[in-house]
Amino acid sequence: ESKGKPIPLYILIIFELITSAVGISSYTDFNSALPIIISCLYTYGTWQKNLKVTYSIGTFVSVVWFFYKFVVGA
Repeated sequence: ESKGKPIPLYILIIFELITSAVGISSYTDFNSALPIIISCLYTYGTWQKNLKVTYSIGTFVSVVWFFYKFVVGA
């Protein structure tokens, strides 16, 4: 945001589509889909104006990243 103007919805959609397209190109199983889902959730969370929603999504994403790294052995 700059000068009080909200970020348009189409910007969020473009970022989500790019993330999904790149992720789908490397999709093999559910474990490879988790980073795509996590990235899309995080992008949506940072787009929100409500900080409680942003922090909630950020916390959820952090927990899921931890789970993903544990499962794949990273």
